[in-house]
Amino acid sequence: MSTKRAPLIMVFGISGVGKTTACEAFVKSNPTYFYDRASAIMQRAHRTAIEALRTTDSESIKSNQEVLPSAVMALRESFPYKIMLLDCHAIIDNDKGLVEVPLETIKDLKPDGFILLEADAIVVKQRRENAERVRPNRTVDQIEAERLEEQRTVRSYVSNLHVPLVIDNASINYDLASAIRRLDEKRFIS
Repeated sequence: MSTKRAPLIMVFGISGVGKTTACEAFVKSNPTYFYDRASAIMQRAHRTAIEALRTTDSESIKSNQEVLPSAVMALRESFPYKIMLLDCHAIIDNDKGLVEVPLETIKDLKPDGFILLEADAIVVKQRRENAERVRPNRTVDQIEAERLEEQRTVRSYVSNLHVPLVIDNASINYDLASAIRRLDEKRFIS
């Protein structure tokens, strides 16, 4: 007999787009949701600094992702009646190149919907420069290339997994509520 769990919504976007800020603000005023970051889950599982996980070689980055499905499942079982928002990346900049998170990892998470947050590359660059968290220092053109690769990869997940997607511009003081509402409409229509 399987237990019915509340949905998992994966919130994608490149580093500095505003995922963490948007998710934390949304969860604070919506108690039927809970939130975690894929990088924080992996940090806890591997007992390694996030920066060390991010900057390793491509194959290690891909294999490090393998802990996510079981860890996320455990979190979902801990909060069976709360919808989970998972802040994550489809593309990881490891300082040597862009590494795609494998489709199998995303599939094994059993997501119910995707939100992709985007912002102008100039805005993302400014956010990265003003952040306390360590982030890759990239040119506006490199950030734009990463944004396009993130979008292409998320769209490939959608195509392969048939999971609804909402793409939103994460402007200043962005509110995730509208994207979640639109995603819910797509989930119920599909």
